[in-house]
Amino acid sequence: MRQLGGIALWIFGTALLAWGLLFLAPYGSLLLWSVCQQSVLALSYSFLGGMGGEVHLGHGVFFGLGAYASAIFFQAGCPCWGCVLAAGTSGVMLSMGLARFLVRLRGMEFAVCSLCLALPASILGKNLEGLTGGVAGISLPTTPMEIPYVCSVLLLAGTVRIHSRLIASSWGRALRAVGMDPLAASHLGVNAQSLRSQALVAGSGLASLAGGIYPLQSCYLSPDSAFGMEVLLGPVVAVLLGGSKSTWGPLLGAAGMVLVQEIILTRFQGGTLLALGLFMMASGLIVSGELKVWSSLKRFVPFNHSRADAS
Repeated sequence: MRQLGGIALWIFGTALLAWGLLFLAPYGSLLLWSVCQQSVLALSYSFLGGMGGEVHLGHGVFFGLGAYASAIFFQAGCPCWGCVLAAGTSGVMLSMGLARFLVRLRGMEFAVCSLCLALPASILGKNLEGLTGGVAGISLPTTPMEIPYVCSVLLLAGTVRIHSRLIASSWGRALRAVGMDPLAASHLGVNAQSLRSQALVAGSGLASLAGGIYPLQSCYLSPDSAFGMEVLLGPVVAVLLGGSKSTWGPLLGAAGMVLVQEIILTRFQGGTLLALGLFMMASGLIVSGELKVWSSLKRFVPFNHSRADAS
């Protein structure tokens, strides 16, 4: 039953993404694009924040960095594909520079230090007016909806492929072993710092690519939209909600989060943080096993990936 449910979801999801622009209204296409973006963020967070066992509160910074890099290059006349590549490159370079400092930390120290990345990023976004437009932000020319939509679908397909391959590989098992017990993993010959650095760079690069697509769709970028609380907490909540033991978990967590957020936003103006708060409460109940409805749903949807068990 679980396998049939997984196959049905893959078929439905693939068809919806492939022909979404043809059959959905502009609002539906925008909602589907948001699901793609949040799914990429959740899967990219799942490398170090899920499999690695860390609470990576600064993951959204790389999304914002990629968004600003893309917007600046787009203003300079760079083609869309070049802007997205520049965004991904900026995230990889920053994460490689930060890796040697961050991966030495664990637990609460890692969470606090990663969150501190967002503070200077937001301040720089507001103060570097000549580059970022400051508080007023950056306004960009309108691009056809097909361009950011296709870019997001292709990026999501690539991210799903990478995640599904890595989570079932020896690399993924070693990373989860480091997340559960780094001392035991080191006795087995696992280089924890190198592995965590690779996870940080891989996740950050994918998040920056997603950020590079964002200004192409919104045609506007500000410090709040690039480094806001929604960007920082979104992937964390999605992975907590869906779990990180399979590729399905972050995908379904991100999709559910976007849909419920949209319902709340249509009823309550400024309700994004309310939605995130509700999802964080729900994720706590799921982790503790108190949410029975979600546990029953696991009979039909393959959230766990037994081959990737770090035993």
